[in-house]
Amino acid sequence: MDLVITQELARAESQQDADSLRRAYQLIKSANLGKSEFDPTESFSPDLFVVCAEQALKMGQREVSEDCIQMYFKVKGPVTQFLGRAHLCRAQLCAPKSTENMEEFENCVTQYMKAINFAKGEPRYYFLVYNASVLYWQMVRPFLKPGYRHHLVPSLAQMVSALSQTEEEDKEWQAELMLELLQCYLQAGESEEAAKLCATAAPFIKAHVPQKYRQMFALMVRHELMDELQLKEERRSSTSLSVTFHINMLKAKLDQNDLPEDVNKILKDTYRRLSQYNHQRFPSVREENYHTIAHLLKSRPAGGRTTPRPCPGFLSSVLCSSAGGLLRALSWAEFPELLAERKAEREVWMHPGSSSNSEQVQLGPGHGLPEVSGGGSSGDRADPATRMPAPPGRPAAADRVERLFTYLQTLFS
Repeated sequence: MDLVITQELARAESQQDADSLRRAYQLIKSANLGKSEFDPTESFSPDLFVVCAEQALKMGQREVSEDCIQMYFKVKGPVTQFLGRAHLCRAQLCAPKSTENMEEFENCVTQYMKAINFAKGEPRYYFLVYNASVLYWQMVRPFLKPGYRHHLVPSLAQMVSALSQTEEEDKEWQAELMLELLQCYLQAGESEEAAKLCATAAPFIKAHVPQKYRQMFALMVRHELMDELQLKEERRSSTSLSVTFHINMLKAKLDQNDLPEDVNKILKDTYRRLSQYNHQRFPSVREENYHTIAHLLKSRPAGGRTTPRPCPGFLSSVLCSSAGGLLRALSWAEFPELLAERKAEREVWMHPGSSSNSEQVQLGPGHGLPEVSGGGSSGDRADPATRMPAPPGRPAAADRVERLFTYLQTLFS
């Protein structure tokens, strides 16, 4: 009987056949009631409840999925990976329908926590911790807006901790969640917790995901989460970090409406560092974002791990090594001409029309970010050596910096 059910579920998955799924579900339900058309004494694996529930959820058959999960927990099968998978399936079924329904949110989070608490105790189930973190992140994305991030602090902190305990191999994914947790702490006004997180997250990101360290450094400078001695050491180690420091120091002063008297000197020094910046050696922000997207779109190794999808919340970078970053240190609104130029460039980039660039990079559905296109299957890996093409007509970086600095001199002279 197990073989027949497994074959029906395999056909449902490979052919997206709703009839095969329905037949498998009816066989499972009959066997659970002891009314199987096969030998009633034949053994029946409770794991099939979960497999059927997962497939039904993928095919949009929520009622079938819910019924299978309920039957699984009633029979109290052996403690295997399917227990964790059942919690993940139930979590997806009870995902909140809006950011206003906090009861549904808490219930959903509880299921994710049950899954990771079960899985992190056994190395062979570590992949479930990773899957839980990805599915959890997809669920909480609507909460990544002002006034709601504080709801994520307890659960996201547990996710980050669980990934650290399981020695997750995907360091970039860990770094993304650490940065998002830091943002949640800051928006929740928990500066002490943010500082504690920085003490562990900053060395981790610097060692394992150095391309994201500028983003971490920028947050630490802007929110004063690093002592002055360490700041000086970091600034000396890199032109990029030195520029990042000055930009975010000005941002912090602007937040407090307290620009320093020597702002003109600071801007000149920052411009001098920007003019010395080696753009051939360091990748542009757009290239860094492309590598992040390529990394997140690549296939996962065997073992049932879920692939995270890119989203604007954790793909944003601090534009600190470009003229755009220096401009953001003050305000786009104060520079209407450059703002108009920036919008025009963005329009060209986002809507390339019939140019050759449109054949290489297309907007992904829903998230507004470029996806890697190509004729391969979903299992193909994105080529990390590929570079995102520059938009046509983009002025040289040196010209942009020169014109920006002219604006700044006029403003502060």
